[in-house]
Amino acid sequence: MRSITTPGETWYDESPVWAAQYAAAVIDDMSTAATLVGAAMTDYERRNLPQPTFVLTDLEETRRHLAGQLGEEDFARCMRSGARRSRIEVTDIATR
Repeated sequence: MRSITTPGETWYDESPVWAAQYAAAVIDDMSTAATLVGAAMTDYERRNLPQPTFVLTDLEETRRHLAGQLGEEDFARCMRSGARRSRIEVTDIATR
């Protein structure tokens, strides 16, 4: 339980990004979803912390689906937008 209730523990620290990633997989607004995917991918890269395989597999599946639906150009634009967002901004987007 401590890992999800204590700041500084990996699961606790990653929970905002995982929530954004989950939201990206289930919302209908594909541009917003792609923005959240870009934010999640960038956050994982910046922190350089290993993620569970199921998290990375889900992210890749969501990324491929959105790229196919939006087209590479629009998808890349949304991904760049997500990459520039702070965790607070991403959490706000995901919860709206």
